[in-house]
Amino acid sequence: MVKIKSLSKKGSKYLINTGDVEHKVTEETMIRFSITKGKEFTEEEFKSILSFSKQSNYINMALRYLSFKDRSIYQMREYLNKKEVSNADKLIKMLLDKGYLNDSRFAQNMFEHMFSSRKGPFKLRSELFKARVDDDITSHVLSQYTFEMQVEVLLELIEKELSKRVRDSYKSYLNKLKKRFVSYGFSLDAISMAIDESKDDLGNLVNEEESLLRDYEKIKFQSKHRIIQKLMQKGYKYSEILKLFDD
Repeated sequence: MVKIKSLSKKGSKYLINTGDVEHKVTEETMIRFSITKGKEFTEEEFKSILSFSKQSNYINMALRYLSFKDRSIYQMREYLNKKEVSNADKLIKMLLDKGYLNDSRFAQNMFEHMFSSRKGPFKLRSELFKARVDDDITSHVLSQYTFEMQVEVLLELIEKELSKRVRDSYKSYLNKLKKRFVSYGFSLDAISMAIDESKDDLGNLVNEEESLLRDYEKIKFQSKHRIIQKLMQKGYKYSEILKLFDD
């Protein structure tokens, strides 16, 4: 027989002392087996207690991982394997059966998060691919992120640009803007349409003559050929650059 000599709570777990060994068990285990000081169990009963506590601890670990944010099946399996959880597949099945894991819901939540954080469909696809979400689920979610929605979000992002001070040439500024929007996961067609709709407002941000003079001052002691080359690389017009030498 195994007798409970003493017990105490430590954090979210309980320490039970059987005389020769101290065991750490979950609160669920204490309740399930009505463990109290002085109670006795057979060897088989006590093995069942420890086995239940181990599985209960794994479940709690998985639920804590899910409490921060939704996870895909793949992410949960990777987490459990990293924690060296035995019977991970059995635990994942339980989480699926109880609705704690659901890749369709995960993908939908990811879509809503990406849209609200102003990221595009290519970023969404990348995140779902990393989470190993099924292709059919991914395709369904991506179909919700329409071209019109992309343009709408991009116009909002461009609106925020209008309060900034631009020190580049207009061409250089647009190139940087396009690269940034591509990194956010938007399509080139949507980016081009949004920029085209906003070209007048964006053009007002740039004082091309002022920017040209400022960039020229940085390199004016170099050769004429080198100056022209560098300024054209920045997006300034050849005819405007030549005027610098006329002066």
